[in-house]
Parts: sequence; structure tokens; C-alpha cells
Amino acid sequence: MLTTAMQDKYRIEEKRGLGPDEQALMQWLLMNGVPGATALLPQLAFLRIVSRCSCGCPSVGFQVGQGAINVDGLPRIVADFRGTTADGVDVGVILWTESGQLSSLEVYDYEGRSGFGLPRLDSLHLLRP
Repeated sequence: MLTTAMQDKYRIEEKRGLGPDEQALMQWLLMNGVPGATALLPQLAFLRIVSRCSCGCPSVGFQVGQGAINVDGLPRIVADFRGTTADGVDVGVILWTESGQLSSLEVYDYEGRSGFGLPRLDSLHLLRP
């Protein structure tokens, strides 16, 4: 796992809310992730995207605004899935927390390509409980 400083080096600042596809993916991941991940669902109402990956993939970093619930203090993976984009790209999807807050959504291509989108929800299958 990269440190926050290393992640910042490869990220582009971006300030926005979640788009509809990102919102749907995040909700799906929390509903189907590790046991207890649903406790993070209230954070979606306060979630802002603050950075994106510079390679062209749809990976983003989050900031959770005021009113969010701090679930625990451990950095962890709360969802780890594999799926396929609408263009047929095979991708991995990892949802991270840091100090109990949603911190990043990592979407990566197994072949190292860039410039692809989010996976279709109906294509996702669990990699790691």
C-alpha cells in the first residue's frame, strides 16, 4: 500500500461530489463488501472527491465532510471485487478506509492500461472477504 505522500504524488487535485455512476458503485460496494461495511453507508451523504489518478483510470480519493460517523481507527479494505467495464476491460475495484472514513476508490486494469471507466455493477464478483 502506498503512503499518503506517495499517493499524492500521482494524484491530480479535484473538488466535486460523486457522479451518479460513482454513487451507485460506492453504495453497491458497501452493501456487498466485508461484514460491517454497511455501517459506512451514512458517509456517502458527506463524501467529496478531492483527487483523481493521473494515469486516466477512474480511481479517486475522498474526503468525508462534517457529520460523518467515525466507525473505527484502522486503515482497511472494505471491498475487493473484480468486474468488467462497458467496453469489456477487466478491472479490479478496491474501496479503502483510513481511520474509519472512506478514503479512496481504486479501479485498476489487470493489463496496466489507462483511460477506462467504472465496472458494470452486474459484472462484479468478490475477490476478498
